[in-house]
Amino acid sequence: MTIELKPCPFCGGDPVEFTYSGSDCVGCKDCIAYLGGEESDLTRLQLAEAWNSRAELADAQAEIARLRGALEVLETDAHFIFNNPPGETSQDVRDVIEWFAGSIRVALEQAK
Repeated sequence: MTIELKPCPFCGGDPVEFTYSGSDCVGCKDCIAYLGGEESDLTRLQLAEAWNSRAELADAQAEIARLRGALEVLETDAHFIFNNPPGETSQDVRDVIEWFAGSIRVALEQAK
């Protein structure tokens, strides 16, 4: 059974399965990241699963970075809106912005 390998969690490069000193490995064609080798007793399947789980962590880290960026934009917009006269922006808009910012903060806190 083979598992399709996800891109490198460090550089996004193409993954490759190879043998080094008689031991199975999974690594990246573009950087020096790899799993396995002489001191590993993992099977090819276990190596592939481990490699892909690291890629999932990188995906989660990318999502956290995206949420941080969204929160920064939202806070900048909120600062502009909250510093304008109340008649120019409805309270509903202000409430929605505060709710979104709070939701993003909660998601970021849970991701730690």
